Amino acid sequence: MKNFSNTLILLVFCLLVISCSLSRFTDREASPDITEKPAEQEEQEIKIADEEIVFDDSETSPITKLEYNRIEKGMTYPEVVKILKRKGELLNSSMVGAYKLETFRWKGDAKFSFIKCTFRNGFLTIKDESNLR
Repeated sequence: MKNFSNTLILLVFCLLVISCSLSRFTDREASPDITEKPAEQEEQEIKIADEEIVFDDSETSPITKLEYNRIEKGMTYPEVVKILKRKGELLNSSMVGAYKLETFRWKGDAKFSFIKCTFRNGFLTIKDESNLR
């Protein structure tokens, strides 16, 4: 009888530990997730200063190393677009925890030439270039 009661106590204890462990995972799913905040940012309209930007998507005006050097970390996508005078091609958009990551590419005129910029929550964190003149 004593062996049965010890086994029963052990079984109840194991069930209690398992239920506590599972509640941690379900609490995360039920609680408001901080990743929802960047989605709210996504709904905001991106505004550029009142000046008109002339976009040049033609091959006659290549992206240069000089323009690349004017791009600085911390800039927003509209600020980069203003420097390059053209919109970038969205390569990737993803959520990583509370961060919205977006990577854009601007092709250059030479083979394999480009500028690639990654924005975290709307601000430039990584810039890269290849084969620019």
